[in-house]
Amino acid sequence: YLGEATDGRDRQKAWLTLPAGNSNLQRLHAVDTGEEPEKDTCLDLTVLPDDRTLSQLQIWLPNCDWHHQLDFARISVTPPFGGQEAGIQTQPGEHVSLVDGTGHEIARLAYQFVGFPTSRGLVTLLLNPTGSLEANCALASAGVWKIKIHRTENVPVGPFHVWVRRDETLPGFQTGARQAFFSNPSYIRYDRFGAPLPVDPPNSDCPVRRSGSLSGFACGQSPVVVGAWTMRSAELSPYSSAGPVVPGWRKGTPDRTGPDLVTKSDTSVVLRGIYSAGSRCGSWVRMSGTSVASPQVARLACDTIGDYPGTARQWCRSAAERHPLPIAGEPSRTRTGAGGVATSWLFPGRAHPGTVDEPVE
Repeated sequence: YLGEATDGRDRQKAWLTLPAGNSNLQRLHAVDTGEEPEKDTCLDLTVLPDDRTLSQLQIWLPNCDWHHQLDFARISVTPPFGGQEAGIQTQPGEHVSLVDGTGHEIARLAYQFVGFPTSRGLVTLLLNPTGSLEANCALASAGVWKIKIHRTENVPVGPFHVWVRRDETLPGFQTGARQAFFSNPSYIRYDRFGAPLPVDPPNSDCPVRRSGSLSGFACGQSPVVVGAWTMRSAELSPYSSAGPVVPGWRKGTPDRTGPDLVTKSDTSVVLRGIYSAGSRCGSWVRMSGTSVASPQVARLACDTIGDYPGTARQWCRSAAERHPLPIAGEPSRTRTGAGGVATSWLFPGRAHPGTVDEPVE
């Protein structure tokens, strides 16, 4: 991004560095590809008990014009324990409420159109909390909520992307939230050794996907997006989210296929995280995640940005060539981008073993 000062000085470059996200294994993303229009897509949404916040599921439909909103599908939802099914068509004004035995609303399914720059229809399922400290609160049922997508005949075929909104409790915040997630039986979570699978199995027909889980605010074309890497195994951290992203409105290809590069965020699969400043008294803490990887790349970029003639994405490729990290397993570019970049040489005494021009501990 190039920003121009208001006092007439020369333009000054600014690069925004963002984490790729940590939802690769959280089962928050699903896709109805549309490759079999006659086949309904069914999703099992597990809503946990004692969740004191709202839970939300979003179904984003293919692009269309506001003046000609196509009826892409009928979306229906069934509560746990044999509740009555309710559904809507994907048309303006469509909505339905689900009520409990006393007639109080516990969930709502509704359609709306989101304009520029998205230009997509959006179906939202909003669920009440499943637990509350208030005596008169109408609670949704914990358990498996069934969502069914039935495509309408003779409409353009395109993928429907489904996301469960992040709802988990963040460190230091006592919100009482518990994350809902997809629990389709056809989703294969582990390999034959019992380790979590970081990528979708080949030829899987499960609608729940790890691919396409890149953080929403990291999906733009300009930011430097950073994934996570584990030092001891030289593998990508399994939670590090991946692309590709959904193509923009009236664009033939997506802005990006995944993160731009990856760097260290974990010492090993057992020893999670890396040392970071803890407090003003000089303590250290271990923190992990792509949010830990991103600031390291920002520190590396700030020493280069002034003299680098190209774009931020071009710099990512050159940084991965000048300070590479070994990445085991040859993962796809949708998870690694230009590759791994070593940043430990910025901090003496914390080298990554096996990297170029760095001592091995």
